[in-house]
Amino acid sequence: MKRICSAGIGIICVMFAAKAQQVPFTIYGSFKNMTDIPSKVYLIYAPFLHKPTDSAMVQNGKYQITGITEKAVGAQLSLNNPPDFKDAKSIAQLILDKGELNIVSDGSFNQITVTGNGSKTQNEYDSILTENRKLSVEVNKEMTSDSFKTDAAFKQATMQKFYHLLSSSLESLIVYVRKNPNSEIAPYLTYTLVSTGYVTPAMQDTLAQNIPAPARQTILAKQIDSLVAKNKERAKAIAEAKEAQQKAAEEKVPVGIKAPDFTENDVNGNPVSLSSFKGKYVLVDFWASWCAPCRAENPNVVKAYNEYKDKGFNILGVSLDGTSTKNAWLAAIKKDGLTWTEVSDLKGWENAAAQLYMVTAIPQNFLIDPNGVIIAKNLRGDALESKLAEIFKK
Repeated sequence: MKRICSAGIGIICVMFAAKAQQVPFTIYGSFKNMTDIPSKVYLIYAPFLHKPTDSAMVQNGKYQITGITEKAVGAQLSLNNPPDFKDAKSIAQLILDKGELNIVSDGSFNQITVTGNGSKTQNEYDSILTENRKLSVEVNKEMTSDSFKTDAAFKQATMQKFYHLLSSSLESLIVYVRKNPNSEIAPYLTYTLVSTGYVTPAMQDTLAQNIPAPARQTILAKQIDSLVAKNKERAKAIAEAKEAQQKAAEEKVPVGIKAPDFTENDVNGNPVSLSSFKGKYVLVDFWASWCAPCRAENPNVVKAYNEYKDKGFNILGVSLDGTSTKNAWLAAIKKDGLTWTEVSDLKGWENAAAQLYMVTAIPQNFLIDPNGVIIAKNLRGDALESKLAEIFKK
């Protein structure tokens, strides 16, 4: 049969293309090594499909659910409706596809293996995240332990593992999608990445454009495009609000006023006041060990300091690190070669000096003259060295 898509019937062709992606499936579920067999199982579809939840009674340890869905999209098997996301063991993640999916919950409802002629995309998805799933089990175990609740150091180490796991999982999915655009699971992985909120708008757009033409008219692809557009608008609004907030904050501590004095402890726990630098030029430099732009700027600050320290130039670094990142702060000072005085009250964004100077973003700095007056702000890169050259040539 010839494919005919004139302008007059273009809408019909689009509808046909989208409908062609709707596929029938049948789930045959069973349980293994489980003492508590549920009485009912729910199938919850991806929200963009706008499909009501299906369910099935469990009889003789087995259940069956038949339905129609868009090809290769995620769903959830749950013991509750709506699902209880606080109870991870009550929810099993699933990729629906055409054909039969034989699902066995082994030891726990959420620990599933999937076979059958409809399991290809499920197994493809599992293979991508095999190593990450192993680490996920370890992290989940630690996060539910008594030590996580009572031991601050243990909790910090576990959270670092969690964020590493999140980063590693996202990276694995991004790499796979970009290398395998024609994979049947790729569009759904793209949807997952765009939905997380952890992927930059630029990368979201790249991933969306990576979807091949044959899949562009699906409900899933249209949902991805919609999310990308909304996320771009949201990112733009956040950036504009942040810029306005920073501008308003900067206007409250303008060039030409007397620099507000403050006192915070140095790396040895000794109090240091800004006023102790009176009679000298001093750069009050706000930064943090976890701030990538700050760390990237540090070499420029080090260079300027080394060139002008013997001429009367000083730096007072103020870190927005917290108690949980104190060791990282100390390590960053050593690694970046920050040989000047560094202070912090270890309260993160609640740092008293940062609030006094209306600091809402870092890196940020204030150059103060020997009379204690702010004479310049936010000198980065060559701008700092140029300003110092102007001052000390006099």
